[in-house]
Amino acid sequence: MSGSKHQKISAELRERIMLGRYTRRLPAVRVLAAEFDTSLSTMTKSIRTLSEAGLITPTSSGTLINELLPPRPKTGVINIVYEPLRDTAQDSDILLNALRLNIQADGFTPVFNEIIDKELYSNLDYWLKSQVDGHIFVYSTFYNFLLRQLTLQDIPFVVANWMPLNYGVHWVDFNNEQLWYLLVEQIIGHCGNHRIAFCFPARVPSGRRWLKERWQAIAEHFELPPYFNGKYCFTPQLQKTAEEWLALPDPPEIVICGHHDGQLLKTAFAKQGRKLQIVSGNKNANPDEDWTYEQQDYSLLGEKTWQVLKAVLAGKGGNPRKHSLEQKPKLQFGQTVIKTTQNTGN
Repeated sequence: MSGSKHQKISAELRERIMLGRYTRRLPAVRVLAAEFDTSLSTMTKSIRTLSEAGLITPTSSGTLINELLPPRPKTGVINIVYEPLRDTAQDSDILLNALRLNIQADGFTPVFNEIIDKELYSNLDYWLKSQVDGHIFVYSTFYNFLLRQLTLQDIPFVVANWMPLNYGVHWVDFNNEQLWYLLVEQIIGHCGNHRIAFCFPARVPSGRRWLKERWQAIAEHFELPPYFNGKYCFTPQLQKTAEEWLALPDPPEIVICGHHDGQLLKTAFAKQGRKLQIVSGNKNANPDEDWTYEQQDYSLLGEKTWQVLKAVLAGKGGNPRKHSLEQKPKLQFGQTVIKTTQNTGN
């Protein structure tokens, strides 16, 4: 199992608790540290993860295991949680439709729960009393506050979106790092230009940090300029992103754009007399001007997400972890060619 040492230990302890190997309390920290051949600080981090998930409660007399509730009655209903969609209606969204078809094919009933008021996330009665077999959270709708409550009540759930590793949940997403790496590799191989930037409209600060860390690693590997150091490139504020980049002595000339309105960037650059090549997987991209690659297949994401939740419902999900969908994009280059410029990445 991949992950840091304290995450691996947390996963093992979680499994032991669920299997009933530990009943009332965990062994002492020193005993566990010796068993797992690790330091006291690492073991303490492992136990803290379980505490944050609601499985245990550290006390002055030891680490107590929280009482697990009896099995919930089966209803055959799966709750799919999403917030208002920006670019499509619910009945035409590829991911939501794929979830519906896969869930129905296995004899379950999907219900679609559009969250208009975010206060609902903190309404414990709603989540604990919902008569459903499990929840699927899509498009950045899962919050850490829910983790402890759903885990304590033994309510199955899966997240169809990136999640921080320390949340300790089952989450399904595309292997975006692989996608970005292969795109940059193809761009440089095509034109030799290293003035490549990336932007994406992340909604939450933790997602922005994750994007910056992953893109920075790719940029350093290919010796790209540090366009990721700005304030806005991983936020929804595309106009601010353009202004920030245009203020640089050597702004980007190629942008891998995760926004739906990437032409806004080109317009902003054109007003300053600068050319910009957009790289896009958006269905609205212009193949004559943009460099395009096939969209991420959200029907596969829906299928995989349901497979993971179905395994969790059957008690075969294993330890909470990331479930990746591999991506091997093939760039289609339009008429525009951004030729090699001096590499300013050093």
